[in-house]
Amino acid sequence: MEQIVELGFGKLILRPYAVIAEIYEGSIIEEQQAFTICQVLNEFYQGEPYCYISNRLYSYSFNPILYKSTINKLDNLVGFSVVSSSPARGMIRSIEKMFINKKITYYDTLDEALEWAKEKTAGKKAVNHSA
Repeated sequence: MEQIVELGFGKLILRPYAVIAEIYEGSIIEEQQAFTICQVLNEFYQGEPYCYISNRLYSYSFNPILYKSTINKLDNLVGFSVVSSSPARGMIRSIEKMFINKKITYYDTLDEALEWAKEKTAGKKAVNHSA
């Protein structure tokens, strides 16, 4: 099962074990856009474990400080990965690691990241927010 959510600044491809985020060229991700992504993820996954895959096909802007108020607060997010072949990947990696509490993995292809996400979520239990 796959669901695609089109947003004005990109799209989210939702799969049972992973979301693939593809942000459009030139987009600027501010607090409102980041919270919109979190809202979609919370509604779709409803406590089920998943991985976030940032498939960086295009150049866009994101304030890494927003990680503290968004991605770091998604309890059922079990992994975060980036797919990119950009020469600037190393520099971006250094900056992101300063703001994300979760381990970040980096891949050259989407298929590699999807395989990682399947393995990472296998056997994980849902997060119960009602307890």
